[in-house]
Amino acid sequence: MTRIKNISLLLQWTFGLYLVLLPLGALFFWIISALVPWKGTFIGALFEQNIFDISIRALGKTYSVGEIDFSWTSRLIGLIGDVCQDVFKWVASLYVFMLLKLYATGDLFSKKHAHYFKRIGQFLLLYGTLGLVLGDSFHSVAVTFSNPPGERILAVSFGSPNITMLVMASVITLIGWITLEGFKLRSDQDLTI
Repeated sequence: MTRIKNISLLLQWTFGLYLVLLPLGALFFWIISALVPWKGTFIGALFEQNIFDISIRALGKTYSVGEIDFSWTSRLIGLIGDVCQDVFKWVASLYVFMLLKLYATGDLFSKKHAHYFKRIGQFLLLYGTLGLVLGDSFHSVAVTFSNPPGERILAVSFGSPNITMLVMASVITLIGWITLEGFKLRSDQDLTI
């Protein structure tokens, strides 16, 4: 039991750090990278030599933070795309954080667990359907917004990452439902004489 508590506490801190860093990554890519003169600095050298890279994927191509000089309108559209994706991941991670908090305190089975599993699955389902599609669409507009009229692209796609996320979300939601049904059966058994 002590091992479960310790590992849960470590994972809880990891997810807590992720909850803080997730929105900072989008802000850095779209806003801070334009405001901070990092070219010619040590960090700029790391980006130029591809040792450290922050990038987005749109229209089948990867765009690095130092590769394109986005206009402020493009940056705002791209940030909206990241928010569309990240909000669902952030909420799902928050539920994972709360689930790990239960494990870290030694509470291994309760109704809260089942509800947290269901919520994690539901938000991953929203991420796989709505978040990825909207995010990729906004990113395609952001990277082509500086193109002349007629060459700007709005791409809507649904592919393997979406299907993979749908399968994972379905399995997690199913675990939540099974756990909830287990609690209902257990409470019925407790009432039986």
